[in-house]
Parts: sequence; C-alpha cells; structure tokens
Amino acid sequence: NFSESDGLLAYTGRRNHWLRCREDKEITYIHLYLIFFVIGLFGFGGGYAILPLIFQYVQEFGYMSGGEFSNLVALSQITPGPVAVNAATYVGFNTAGIPGAVAATLGITTPSFVLVLVVIRFMEAYQHSRGLNSVLEGIRPATAGLILSAAILIAQTAIVDVSLISEAFW
Repeated sequence: NFSESDGLLAYTGRRNHWLRCREDKEITYIHLYLIFFVIGLFGFGGGYAILPLIFQYVQEFGYMSGGEFSNLVALSQITPGPVAVNAATYVGFNTAGIPGAVAATLGITTPSFVLVLVVIRFMEAYQHSRGLNSVLEGIRPATAGLILSAAILIAQTAIVDVSLISEAFW
C-alpha cells in the first residue's frame, strides 16, 4: 500500500509502532542493521577510519546533526571498546532506543566476524602469495587516507566560536 518514494517501512510487532528518525523518515531495525552492515563491510582501518562513513549515513538519513556527531565521537573515545562499535551503538540508541543500538552494533560487527572466519581458513594456504601481499600493501595508504579524512571531519566540527563563549560569561 505504499510506493518506493515512501521510504523503507516495517512494522515492529506492536500496534501502531513505527520507528521514525528525526526528520520523520520511517526507519526499521533492519534498516539500521543494513546501514551499519554496509559500513562494517566497506570500512577499513579501524574506528577512526570508519567515522566518515558513519557521518555520511547519519547526515544522509537525518539521524543527528554535526554537533551531535561530534559528541558521538567524544563519547565513543571515552567509553571502553572499539570506536566504530561505540559510535554505531550510540547512533542506534539515539535513533531507535535499545533495540536500535543492538541492531546497529550487530550490523557493524557482523562483516568483521564473518571475514575473520573466512580469512582464518585461507590465510595459511596463501600466506606467501605475491597477489595477496600486494593487496595488503595497497590497503595501507587507503587506510591512512580514511584516518586523515576522519581527523579533518572532527577538526571541522570541533572548532569553537569564541564569541558564543564571551556572550555566555559577559
């Protein structure tokens, strides 16, 4: 009864219970899972390298503002655990409560878990392969670029307007 332009819709199981993000776009737990699954699948280089991908999706779907994302980065750093997992959990919780946090956390960790299971099986057999070693060497500069992108993103949102501070105290 709805068109593609209506967005992704799903019923959560409770009467009249639809999940909505900030701009009244309807979302589902599966949608959160899939967003963070894609981020986990294509994000290389650890949490700081994945932050720009998370920021892109958060902005695209209107889950939070740039300032809120800066808070997310700070909280992700001070809480125990990997930064990307903490960030996914925060976005999921901020968007859809505890079930959203669980969906986002599972989404970002599933690709790594599956990849580790696959790599363990084949790494020993191909550890001396020149092709594999070349691919691994190519990933290093890409990872450095993603980390630099995260640093620039954080620097842009962390700049403080001094006039606001002076107005608060004078």
